[in-house]
Amino acid sequence: MFKNTLVSTAFAATVAADKKGRDDYEIAICRMTVNSGTGVNPADVAGMPGGFFSLRQSVDDNGVAGNLKIAGLGYNLNPETSHAFHIHAGAVDFTADPATTDNICATAGGHFNPDGNDHGAWDDAIENRHVGDLMQLWTDSLGKSVYAYETMYGNIVDPADDYYIVGNAMTIHLLVDDEGLGGDEGSRKGGNAGERIACCNIELTNSKRYNRIWEDVEELVEGELNYEEESEKSEKSEKSEKSEKSEKTATEDED
Repeated sequence: MFKNTLVSTAFAATVAADKKGRDDYEIAICRMTVNSGTGVNPADVAGMPGGFFSLRQSVDDNGVAGNLKIAGLGYNLNPETSHAFHIHAGAVDFTADPATTDNICATAGGHFNPDGNDHGAWDDAIENRHVGDLMQLWTDSLGKSVYAYETMYGNIVDPADDYYIVGNAMTIHLLVDDEGLGGDEGSRKGGNAGERIACCNIELTNSKRYNRIWEDVEELVEGELNYEEESEKSEKSEKSEKSEKSEKTATEDED
């Protein structure tokens, strides 16, 4: 199972409760677009990098927002490593001309950091990191990352909240995030994460069908939908059926 799917029991319990039919939550989506003019060789990232992410946040009867939950898939990334993944302070200007804009993803500005902190790890105390510092995308041998992450910080339900992120960008970077431990200015500012290879803007959606992404990832977390295991079981089943047919044919021939 991918490292990103090893999330807390509280995460699973929260999603299980949400599946009971409650409608008091917001869903946002972020569909990655490959960056322009970065000079990144597509061969270095096993094709054009991308991804699709669903953000979800519940609201209780008193209007208090719950934890922000992000789930989705990154693909065509470097295999068997991790890629830095962040929320940025502004939106990507997708109206910019790719032919004349060397780095469209850079139009989103720096990390989302309303508290003015240094960059840190996603699981650091909030005073030691940016609000936009997300858990990294850990990839399998095919450069795919199944992602599930929960945080107390970030808001998609209240535009007046200091941590409101609807309209902000999310980016996937080329390199591993050093989580602020590199000892230099680049590390304190952005984790020495390298070029931005894909980006998207967070947008609210009224379509509950995007909740399916959330449930699929949660099922994978719980081991109910482990694609690799199911594939292996299917392959073993086919081999077993072929073996049984072969033995039956041999027995019939002897008779």
